[in-house]
Formats: sequence, structure tokens, C-alpha cells
Amino acid sequence: KATIEIPAKYNKRYQPVADGSKATMNAGAIAIMPQGWKLAPKDRLPKALKKEMKGLAWAPYSKEKPNIVVAGPVPGERYETMSLPILSP
Repeated sequence: KATIEIPAKYNKRYQPVADGSKATMNAGAIAIMPQGWKLAPKDRLPKALKKEMKGLAWAPYSKEKPNIVVAGPVPGERYETMSLPILSP
């Protein structure tokens, strides 16, 4: 497991939304791991980690590059830290 911290004060930052009004800011992350490393399959995650990751979905960037994963956008207020389940070779 790797933990990614997002050092921003999301309660003070806003972004424009489709109707032109301001809303709280979203966050996202990209993780680039060494060759051979990839996301751990969901069936191999412990219950504690599943609970910690609730609502956060990581996905491989592409089939050719499974060591690069992305998450988001998610609400920045809720996800100041993001947990990444890693499977190393």
C-alpha cells in the first residue's frame, strides 16, 4: 500500500462548474511505479484497505502501461490522502 497526500487547503479553494457558479475543488492523482508493479486486484485487498479506499477507484492508465495508474476526480475535501493498493513483482 502506498499513501498519496495532497497538500492543498480545499476548504478555501473553489473551481467553476458547468453553470458558472463556484464549487469546492476536486482532486486527482497519477502514480508512476517501477516496471512490473501494478494495482493489486480487488479480491486480494484486506477489508481494512477496502474500507479506507471506499469511493476511490484507481485505474491503469493503459493496457500497455499497467505501472501507471490514475484516480479522480474526487472531492478534495474528502480525499486529502489517497491509498493506492500495489502489487509488486
